[in-house]
Amino acid sequence: MSIHEMLETLEEEGHLIVYPAPPGRPMRRRLYLAAGLYREMGDRRSGLNFFGQMPAVQAVFKRWVCGDPVSMRLNDNGHQALLVRLKPPPEDIWELRVTEPKPQLRIFACFAATDILVGVSAVNRDRLGRAFARSGRQSKLWTEAMYGCQAEWRRLFGGAAAFRGRQARDYVSKDGFESGKPL
Repeated sequence: MSIHEMLETLEEEGHLIVYPAPPGRPMRRRLYLAAGLYREMGDRRSGLNFFGQMPAVQAVFKRWVCGDPVSMRLNDNGHQALLVRLKPPPEDIWELRVTEPKPQLRIFACFAATDILVGVSAVNRDRLGRAFARSGRQSKLWTEAMYGCQAEWRRLFGGAAAFRGRQARDYVSKDGFESGKPL
């Protein structure tokens, strides 16, 4: 079964929900949300809503699905990037960065194919702490969040690996990313 067929099946079964483009705007990229993340977004008592982050989350999601340019990094040094591939292990885990309002939020995700992102979890940035300890080792909380993302991907997609590219254009189609800074 192709990844596109798997996405369609998971959507039909309610395990993934497509984030829609706003009325009057075409959908240029796809963003699927795992059912748990989607429920959390709708729960008024969730951390996403408690801290008033939903408008900022929705703005980031809208930017993605409408095909607006996104700043991205293929390495873990993406302080000003919206979309960053995190340093492994595990492989192929990305974060969508919601930096306003405080506390910041990270949406952990994997690519299914070019222009198709699957968001699986959201974590307040403050809970994650420093990404790397002074020793240079990745922090335990970041590692746990990344492995949690990988576990959810595997639960949804079984043995199908997340998409892996070599350069930005493998992940986001032409003119879809800001290239003012090195990728």
